[in-house]
Amino acid sequence: MVSFGIVSLVPTNSLIIIQLKEHKMEIRDKDSLRRVVHLTMLASIGTYQVLNEDAMVFVYGSVTTTIYMPKVVDAAGLMFSIRMAAGTSNVTISKHASDGSNIFHVAGTQGDSQVLDAANEYIVLYSDGVMWYEVIGSHA
Repeated sequence: MVSFGIVSLVPTNSLIIIQLKEHKMEIRDKDSLRRVVHLTMLASIGTYQVLNEDAMVFVYGSVTTTIYMPKVVDAAGLMFSIRMAAGTSNVTISKHASDGSNIFHVAGTQGDSQVLDAANEYIVLYSDGVMWYEVIGSHA
């Protein structure tokens, strides 16, 4: 059993401060642990292709960003957390180019993308191999 959890992420010019709190999560093998703690920080980048290893994606900076999810079939059984910092321009989370239409099931509606457009908005997405489902989120 490993205990950890991220309370906040504070990017600065030279380092990233990650504040932890107690959280229990069962880790079955080292590859699972590697994915759980894999955090990708995106600073003022226009586009980013999420990798299956990217358990958490944190976006900050003044450039509008589009994040492309992995192929839904390749990410079956995986969850991805995407969060934007205060002061960040809009973040559009979009389907992979080779995926079909209307594969996001967010807030009871289907579509091809989801926009985060306010400070500290976030979404956790789960792939069942056919569609992306919102597990939890705070967004408009």
